[in-house]
Parts: sequence; C-alpha cells; structure tokens
Amino acid sequence: DYGTNEVADHAIAMMLTFTRGMTAYHRTMTADPAGNFHWKHGEPRRIRHKTFGVVGFGRIGTAALLRAKAFGMHIVGYDKYAPRGQEIALEIERVESLEEVLERADVLSIHTPLTDETRHLLDATRLAAMKPGGYIVNTTRGQVLDYDALYDALRSGHLRGAALDTFTPEPPPADMPLLQLPNVTLSPHIAGASRFSATKAATMIAEDVARFLAGDRPHHLCT
Repeated sequence: DYGTNEVADHAIAMMLTFTRGMTAYHRTMTADPAGNFHWKHGEPRRIRHKTFGVVGFGRIGTAALLRAKAFGMHIVGYDKYAPRGQEIALEIERVESLEEVLERADVLSIHTPLTDETRHLLDATRLAAMKPGGYIVNTTRGQVLDYDALYDALRSGHLRGAALDTFTPEPPPADMPLLQLPNVTLSPHIAGASRFSATKAATMIAEDVARFLAGDRPHHLCT
C-alpha cells in the first residue's frame, strides 16, 4: 500500500495523455511549432459521460475509479474477489463477467495482481471483444496483458490507443513492435514511484521487521 495513490494517479494521467493527445501534440509542436499549431495530428476526446472500465477494484483500482468519477465518467467494474456490496459503497456499477466490462469500456484500466489465473488474462480473444475504438491502460504487471495481441488490436484500428507502464520482459527490447506504434504511450514501470512512496516502502519494511523481532505479527505478509 506504499504506492496506491501514485499508481492511481499514473493510470489517470496516462488516460488523459492519450485522450487529450498530449504526446502527439508535444512531438509535432517541438518539430515545427508554427506549422503544427493546429489539430491536424490528433483529435482531443471528451471523457465526461464515457465509461471507465476497471478490472480489479481493490486498493489501487478503487483509488483509480474514484479519480475517474471526478471527471464525470461512468464506472463499470469487475472483480470476482471483491466483497459483495463494495460496489454500493463506491457507487459504481458492478458486472459479473470480464467480457461485459470489455464490451462497454471506453477506457479499460487493469488493476489485478499477477497470478496463474490472471496471466494473459487479456489475450487476443478478449482484446477482440473490447469496444471498438477503446483505450487500454496497464499499470499492473506486463504478463497480465498479451502484448503481441495488443499490437495486432492497435495496428488493425480495433483499439484506439494503449498506455503501458509494465512490459514482458523488462526493459522491453528496442525492436519490440509495440514500441513503434504512434498510438502507444509508454513509461518505464514507474507508476508507483515518488520520493514519498520510496520512503514509505522502506519505513513499512523496517516497522514490520521490528514487529517480528518483538514477537508480533507483521502487517504485510507474503503468504
């Protein structure tokens, strides 16, 4: 929980980056400020009333969807392990299948841990089931998303864009086809990073070591 806010902020920042065309405008403006002072190289998209789909609404997914709600987006969430009624407290729409989120999301944000169950959770079949023209944001582990299938979905125009913070392998190879697409926004696995989160992580570890040495149960166990 040391970087919950940072990852949620990063996911929303990535969504805004490609829905508003920020990286495309930056590239064209720096190349030719006068000649590219227009909308030719992209179309900013309105996100109000669009559907923000969340796969996994634990700590980070919840923090991200609450931020999306502040932009006036409709939230649709899928999480088979979240307690029943959590969606009521969050005032979101909960659906019972991953496929329904994929079919409805204008922006899909992934917030699941990497397990045997979630490895390549979003494969070619499920990416093909996504709403045409949708965006996808991945700030969880790279292995949750089949990046070869994502490349095909973006190259074909089925998906409008993707924002990726994690990869398989890391760092990604320079010749990775996905890195060459203009409708992809990248960051180097830094979604959880900040000076505060780094300090918090070290402090949490030290406090748990102290609890263990005192004979108490640590708060953060990997079981």
